Amino acid sequence: MSHDVEYSRAGAPFAEIASRYWAISNRLAMGQFGNWHRAALNAMALDSSVSILDVGCGTGQFLRSVAQSTGRGDLLTGLDPEPAMLAEARRLASSDAQRRCIRWVRGFGECLPFPDATFDRVTAQFSLRNMNDWHRGLSEMIRVLRPSGRLIVLEMVRPETLKGWLGVHYLEAVTRLPGITPFHVLPKTVPGFESARNVMTVLKASSVNACTCRKWVGGLVVLIVAGAAISANEV
Repeated sequence: MSHDVEYSRAGAPFAEIASRYWAISNRLAMGQFGNWHRAALNAMALDSSVSILDVGCGTGQFLRSVAQSTGRGDLLTGLDPEPAMLAEARRLASSDAQRRCIRWVRGFGECLPFPDATFDRVTAQFSLRNMNDWHRGLSEMIRVLRPSGRLIVLEMVRPETLKGWLGVHYLEAVTRLPGITPFHVLPKTVPGFESARNVMTVLKASSVNACTCRKWVGGLVVLIVAGAAISANEV
């Protein structure tokens, strides 16, 4: 599968705002972006020996937070298809010797360049929806996850409540603001994606042992955690 020309539904336009990506994302999320990422971090149940792959890592904000939390950068890998995003991730990490150990890899979620059962934790945060084939992306993430590991998906999905659809309409309005052109496509990707229920159905049909879901904004934003030994109260 070749993605070099058009590698995702959101894709290359984000290269032009790589240095402002996190700030704009947090503004669109009304300041909640960091809270959602912290919820994903808590769901990972980390210790210093856990290896993590972040699929669609963008500018690497999440992995830098993990490195700060665990004190380990050498077990962290960020993967993204956009070179400009990875360049910004490296730039932001280069000021801290500890965080320079994070490995940044250019690649695509549907064809992960890693052997089977490589990572203890695999996460995709607001990137699954932008894959050309999210089913294949999930399959690849499960493939590189160790049997005792966890898959953590933080995503905007097709909502099933009025509050969720009001959130979509908010995004349609706010992404028309000047200076954030690449985000104009964001609300258009949500109706064409799946509901949280359908994503979890796909996961439950795979080799994962458990699946839980936490929701915000009427189910527009969800945190899905799948893997071994997950209790319903963890997320």
